Amino acid sequence: MFSNQHDAESEGDGNSSDSDLENDINMYSLRIYREDSTFGTFHCRLSTTTAEFMQMAAKKFFIPDITRHCLYMQKANGLDRTLKANERPANILKRYLEQMGYRPEDNITLQGREDNSYLCKFSLLKAAIPRVSPNMEVEVSSFHYVDLRARKLQTVPVFLYAHANKIVSLNMSKNPGLNFPADFVQLCGNLKELRLATCQFTRFPHSLQYFGQLTYLDLSGNDIKRMRHAPLDKLQNLATLMMRNNRLVELPESLAELKALKTLNVSNNNFQEFPTIVTRVASLVNLDISMNRISEIPNAISAMADLEQLNVMGNMLTGKLPKGLGNLQKLRELDVRQNKLQNLSIASELAALELLYTETNMVTRAHMELATATHVSFKANKLTQFRVMNPAHTLVFLDLSGNQLTELPSDTFMHLTNLEHLILDSNHIVSIPASIGNLRNLIKLSCTNN
Repeated sequence: MFSNQHDAESEGDGNSSDSDLENDINMYSLRIYREDSTFGTFHCRLSTTTAEFMQMAAKKFFIPDITRHCLYMQKANGLDRTLKANERPANILKRYLEQMGYRPEDNITLQGREDNSYLCKFSLLKAAIPRVSPNMEVEVSSFHYVDLRARKLQTVPVFLYAHANKIVSLNMSKNPGLNFPADFVQLCGNLKELRLATCQFTRFPHSLQYFGQLTYLDLSGNDIKRMRHAPLDKLQNLATLMMRNNRLVELPESLAELKALKTLNVSNNNFQEFPTIVTRVASLVNLDISMNRISEIPNAISAMADLEQLNVMGNMLTGKLPKGLGNLQKLRELDVRQNKLQNLSIASELAALELLYTETNMVTRAHMELATATHVSFKANKLTQFRVMNPAHTLVFLDLSGNQLTELPSDTFMHLTNLEHLILDSNHIVSIPASIGNLRNLIKLSCTNN
């Protein structure tokens, strides 16, 4: 049975690192609320555990039997859970404050006296056995598609066991601290889609390896950092894997065993390097690795011959894209927005490219071949030159706003006969070529602030 336990040393909420413990000499303030919305302020060290807090609360609030109470944490998104005995509430708050930009010089030791519920809120409440609503089974209108989002469930409801083999799609997202037992998993012989987003998992649930027929898995919005031992190789039918909004720094070698995988979304994680294991997933069609801290795409990306969509927006890419990218002859959509790229000439080698998004980079010169493109945006770059090198009869949208263009070549619009939207705002253009008269399908022309 898999249990969503927090790592005692590093990964769990509030578990201090060795360096924290070595310097654990300061006293921190922490506000604890009661059921009647009153609160008490406690003074403790980072290493103070929930179990120790409970004893302090018993004395401060004059509670004769503290074992009947639990310490709950509610995050700003409204999700709450019971803190385990070995978790460290003061350190949880400290880490959230640091993520918001607080530093030691901001008197972070005293910030806990304030109302920090915009980050998290700690409450001492009477312990209650999580109960499944008596109407929940009635609310499930179809056991083929079961939606139990945000029900404060800590495990799979008992009534689902009798219908496990009927379930095709199961959504148990937004149930913090959820335990997903292997005995239930092994009963779900027909499950195709599983959504476990925002359940506060810190590790990949190993019980999921028994979902042999699974084609769609969503573990987004959890706290998973490493997947080194994730048994992905057991999920041979998996076509879509959603892991966005976690804390991933690596992907497992077992990812390469997913021969049916078409879509992988690992956006908004903590990758500092492009996970090269991805280039060995030859079946991938859609890859979203946006909003990370990747500085370079490896030339090995050339091996991803079936790739049609690539999103690397919001990384730290500089210079130019690798030559290997030009081998992706099926690539239809390329999104490189919000990087620091200076050269995008490789895009001209993409024979199937339809959508090219380059906003907020540092490209100064773009001489492009756009034979199949329909939508192209160079908004907010540093362009001083833009030229279309071949007829682009499929292009319907072109955005060159927010650049440093002073003119466009006289034959520019001879090549763009089907253009419908042309945006030239915020440049230094003094005149538009007469060839614009060839744009018989033009719907919108915007050239303000020139």
